[in-house]
Amino acid sequence: RAEVLRLLANPIAQSDPLLQIRSLSLLGNIDLNTNTAAAAEDWNKVLAIAKGIGDQKWENRAKGELGLVAGVSGDIGSATLALSGAISKAEQLGDVSAHINFATWLANGMAVNVMADQGSRLVDKASDLARKSGYTEIPLQLSIAKIRALANLSEPQREQNRVLSNKLISTALAEAENEHVLGAQTELLIEAGEISASRNDFSAAENYFRQATEVSKRAALPRQEGEACLRLSQFYRSTKQPARASPVIDQGIHAVRRVEEGYDLPVFVAEKAEVQAALGSVQAADVSFQQATDLVEGLLVNAPSSQVKSGMIGALGQIYLGHFRLAWNGMHDGPYVFSIIESARGRALLDSIRYARQSTSANAQQTRGEVEIARLQRSLMHDPLTNSQIRHMLDQLDEAYMQLSPVDY
Repeated sequence: RAEVLRLLANPIAQSDPLLQIRSLSLLGNIDLNTNTAAAAEDWNKVLAIAKGIGDQKWENRAKGELGLVAGVSGDIGSATLALSGAISKAEQLGDVSAHINFATWLANGMAVNVMADQGSRLVDKASDLARKSGYTEIPLQLSIAKIRALANLSEPQREQNRVLSNKLISTALAEAENEHVLGAQTELLIEAGEISASRNDFSAAENYFRQATEVSKRAALPRQEGEACLRLSQFYRSTKQPARASPVIDQGIHAVRRVEEGYDLPVFVAEKAEVQAALGSVQAADVSFQQATDLVEGLLVNAPSSQVKSGMIGALGQIYLGHFRLAWNGMHDGPYVFSIIESARGRALLDSIRYARQSTSANAQQTRGEVEIARLQRSLMHDPLTNSQIRHMLDQLDEAYMQLSPVDY
């Protein structure tokens, strides 16, 4: 990153728009691994320069990358529209590299948002395109997207594809190690750990998860480090080792906060609640679950449709379910139990009525309302707020949305 910044400061680069674009695009990829807000700034600069010189290829690439930024920030609807648009435009322009890149990430999003079937088919189409376009090897990230899609299939499809998943992991992991691609190694080690855990090979699962944590930390990749910590914590908790899970999930929360991982943060906070409950700290667990559900509500504000909201609720549903179990088994509070379930159900329905609309593109100029929504969501993620402050902030999010789209409201 320091080297790219040095190159950008060079007068030669400053007088050459294409050199600036190449440098900023590399910077954007680096920043997406370490700081989501910085990545958005990088790709907005690429977009502005590309528009200024009429470079349609880089303009489209920037729009697609800003869609990725929107996705990891929690705006799944804008991400889907931006990636779909970037894929179509790349196909029109004959930009095979961008087509495959954006198809890879759209497939990843589908895989983890209850659309693994569609994600798997999208990967297969992108793989076919790569072969027809002269790629001698399938890109590592495309292989990882296929593995992720297979791992998220419902049964019995998942079991039917187990042999294929193992083969893909083995081949891709060997390639990643041979080429010293540490980020890909981390993702593949996590998937290998999940498969081992599902087969009750606990020793192998722990080894894979620990390796993933160590490799991502060594590579200074906080996004992957957070994911590896989450999986290791879940493994320790499922094997009745909550004391070992506790420092691991704290490490993971620290990593995702550092990288501005807004969409995944509620899952991490909910895992901390599960660990606290397993350690007997019921009241602390309740507070953590409340924080997690408040974060989910903040994310739902700018989801563009009932379908997207349903997908998000489905993907994040374990948070509400875990809170339900705690209230029933740990707190023995019947009315509280029902309020948790009704808040989840009611929020999805209410938001579908209030906010159903066609999302603006992730790369469009942000309005004051969108800026305010982003500010409030960041505050929910990072600021130490009391319960009353959180409720007030959720009301402010509603108000910001009303200003953004008063007719739909």
